[in-house]
Amino acid sequence: MVLKIFWKLSRTIHNKFLFLFLYIKYFPRFNCTVFKCEGRLYLGKHSYIGRGSVLVISKDATLRIGKDTYIGEYSNIRVDNQVSIGNNCKIAQFVTIVDGDYDFTIKPLSFNNRKNSPVYIGDDVFIGSGSVILRGSYVKDNNIISANSVVNRSNN
Repeated sequence: MVLKIFWKLSRTIHNKFLFLFLYIKYFPRFNCTVFKCEGRLYLGKHSYIGRGSVLVISKDATLRIGKDTYIGEYSNIRVDNQVSIGNNCKIAQFVTIVDGDYDFTIKPLSFNNRKNSPVYIGDDVFIGSGSVILRGSYVKDNNIISANSVVNRSNN
């Protein structure tokens, strides 16, 4: 009932993020915070995205999360091109996955100089807490990435 009242209030307010803020504040069991979703999100069956996680999916970008995949609390996934996470993956809390960054080798320095490459995470992968997966990374099936690791290319 209270949720319906908040939703009716949010329709009268131009900024839907206020609704999201109120929902998180008064309903602490809310799982995921999606700040910006202009692209496509495919979420497999029985997958879980932890509370406080941030998903930013740019226009014409795709985020695919396989079935039975767990993404821990306060993780950060930002998609400019494509990020694919396989089935039965376990991603701990505070993990960052990005498929784009800035190219500061091009002069003059500008925030418009973006580079992006797809990120692929295979099936049955465990990623430890605090790890960072950068653009162009390819993590094969049945791999373990230890805590606080940085992955910036494919592993063999």
